[in-house]
Amino acid sequence: MYNINRIVDSISLVLKQDNLLICMMKLNLGCGNDIRKGWINLDVSDTTGVDVIHDLNKCPLPFENEKFDIVLCKDVLEHVNFLPLINDIYRILKLKGYLIIRVPHFTSKSNYADPTHIEI
Repeated sequence: MYNINRIVDSISLVLKQDNLLICMMKLNLGCGNDIRKGWINLDVSDTTGVDVIHDLNKCPLPFENEKFDIVLCKDVLEHVNFLPLINDIYRILKLKGYLIIRVPHFTSKSNYADPTHIEI
């Protein structure tokens, strides 16, 4: 299984070497408790560290076109109707931007046991 934090860190390291990471706009969609410093953290819940409160089932997302260099969707797409959301992420992602997605593998037993997974 891939470690999402290592993938994000690897991309960040490459961008940092080119002095690009500092000025990049990064969005953490459906962040939950995974609050990331230097990122815009979006979640449906108004919890500590969340910058933008928004329901991911309601598009468009509250951002202008081509705003973000990196969008992270960590364990969130299985909880929403993801096709309209992916289309809207494409809208807010800059050309040559990074979209990082982690969802449960379809063979995972817990994937089917979680009643909040509406898209599996």
